[in-house]
Amino acid sequence: MRFSEAIRAGAKAFGNSFMYATQDGSCGCAVGSALLLVRGKDWVQQYWTTPGGWNWDWLYEEFPFAKISVDHPDPEGSYHSQSYKTLGAVVSNLHNICGWSREAIAEWVETVERKHGLWDEEKKEESQTEEVSTPVVDGKCVECGPKV
Repeated sequence: MRFSEAIRAGAKAFGNSFMYATQDGSCGCAVGSALLLVRGKDWVQQYWTTPGGWNWDWLYEEFPFAKISVDHPDPEGSYHSQSYKTLGAVVSNLHNICGWSREAIAEWVETVERKHGLWDEEKKEESQTEEVSTPVVDGKCVECGPKV
């Protein structure tokens, strides 16, 4: 599975949150949802119990292509957008800081993948996915209630 496909499918399968994944695995950001999709909800417990929390190796083990250096597509989106250089880190920044939807991120990642020859088939005219949007209030997922 390509990174863009996992982001797109993760957006359909899991609610939206910021900063990786909720403790119960019901919601995730662009990167977190992709990892929930391929690693399963058990991965979330590893994330929440690992000292220091997030580990980029989890992403790069599943999607080695996410290590490539890319130009940030929204350099004005946040004051520190230019400090993000790897595809994985830019994806995280686009969702968590710049506010891009996971579907828009998946579309952009697919263009990067196509540029690097990771797709053989033609691009479809329109995406048929629908992102799940879960409201977050006071750091809690309104539908599922865990901390975000």
